[in-house]
Amino acid sequence: MDEGSRVLAIVDQVDDAPVVWWVDLGPKIAGMTRLCGAWVLDGDDRMQTLRALTASRVIVATASGQALLDAQQVVPDRILDTDATLTAVMAVRDELQTVYEKAEAARRTTLTPPRWPSLLEPLDTETASTPGGDPRTSRALGIAQWLHSLCAAWDTIEEQRLARPYMRPLGGPATRGLPVIYRDTWPDPVRHEPALSVEAPEVAALVPAPRTSVEDAAASTLVPLEALDFVAIDVETANAHRGSICAIGAAVVRGGVVVSTHSWLVRPPAGLDAFDRINVRLHGITADMVADQPSFAERLDQLVEVAGNLPLVAHNAAFDIGALREACLVADKEWPTADYACSLILARRALDLISYRLPIVAAECGVDAGRHHEAGADARACAQVVIEIARRRNVGTLAELLTDLHVLAGRLDAAAWRGCHSTLGSAGIGLIRPETAVDADPEHPLYGHVLVFTGALSIRRQDAWDAAARCGAVVEKTVTKRTTMLVVGDGFTGSDPADFTTGKAAKAVQLRDNGQRIEVLTEADLVQLLADAQTFGVREAVVV
Repeated sequence: MDEGSRVLAIVDQVDDAPVVWWVDLGPKIAGMTRLCGAWVLDGDDRMQTLRALTASRVIVATASGQALLDAQQVVPDRILDTDATLTAVMAVRDELQTVYEKAEAARRTTLTPPRWPSLLEPLDTETASTPGGDPRTSRALGIAQWLHSLCAAWDTIEEQRLARPYMRPLGGPATRGLPVIYRDTWPDPVRHEPALSVEAPEVAALVPAPRTSVEDAAASTLVPLEALDFVAIDVETANAHRGSICAIGAAVVRGGVVVSTHSWLVRPPAGLDAFDRINVRLHGITADMVADQPSFAERLDQLVEVAGNLPLVAHNAAFDIGALREACLVADKEWPTADYACSLILARRALDLISYRLPIVAAECGVDAGRHHEAGADARACAQVVIEIARRRNVGTLAELLTDLHVLAGRLDAAAWRGCHSTLGSAGIGLIRPETAVDADPEHPLYGHVLVFTGALSIRRQDAWDAAARCGAVVEKTVTKRTTMLVVGDGFTGSDPADFTTGKAAKAVQLRDNGQRIEVLTEADLVQLLADAQTFGVREAVVV
């Protein structure tokens, strides 16, 4: 975090009086308080003072605070995305826990387990409240206390990381600042919708959100989404085998609106029903929780009934559709019939991001992603991402969106399957190396990408190259204008190559600054993708 963005301004308005709280989000400094200023502005010069207090500040605002800033034509320098920032903190904590578990498994002696802080519920700026000296400050103070608690949790995470030598490479030897994530527009005031089997009103009864003046001016040129119909799905697994499905989520979209969300616990197929600790830590589902739940075969029938004839969409459909296929094989169940698309591929074609993980794509699209790895929440986030991409591309159906982005829909039926993939590869680049597997699965996320590695890996570099090439990737030694992915080793856990000091990383930063799309993968990201490939194999016969 740069020095100018350390101090955040919380803006509220109560009884026509602007209320401002300052909170220091930077690294902890002994003897310094994070709550570093509070004002209730009653004087005639209150609007001038408001502008001075918010100038060049990151902003969090209540609904009345947003209205005040808009009325005064105060354009925030940056708006804090509290949900995405909380998600980023949780992701770092979970990644460090995984590092600890791997280190413990590799040693004969027992390591001292890290003591992670309990993280907060997502912030609701309208209900947050902490009594203060002036009652008008209570809501702003409640938000300030939430941010203070988030920073304190992050400080504890960093203390636990720095106290363990095997964790220090994941972030460096010094205390890092809070991983702050920003957004371009004010958040939707309707927040944190429930994810478990929530039925929405009929589409005709839904009232569109109020448009801004910019949206009003452009409304007549927008293609309506009345025909944007599909079902977004997500699966969670009990262990490393993709067929070990223990939860299924589904979000039904009709007319460009999520009309229902379902989240079902599943008893995995027999033989695949062991629960690994790492998986449980991700999604929180245990063997006891699914012991009395319907079997995979029964839940699949429910999913088919909900989906009907609608196409399916999943974020990284290679995994989710592959999981359904594997579970069907083990459960002696016919593959269902469905066309499907992958929101990961759509996002890569439509958005210029440094990472395309669902929480990051959702944040870019202004979507409240909810709790990551909760099947219903992930399915809903996937659905809303596709809706937003369709809106930005100004297309009215899923088929038109696929055509617009040069993506071929996948197909699954009882006889065969065909993967969803970009017809242009990544950034229009085809397979140019003879050692790249010509029979690789085009559904795999690495297919068609040009990979360059930098930094030391914990696995043999040659093994990583060979495995990536088997997945359809083109592996090259240097960063060039063809490069679409940079794999960063040496325990790197971030997403910005500027934070990693090698010549290849510097070249990648330069090319990105010039407009080239280069996605950054950590070694952990790559290992996960290569592990998924073990159940892909060579493409199966396709009947078209």
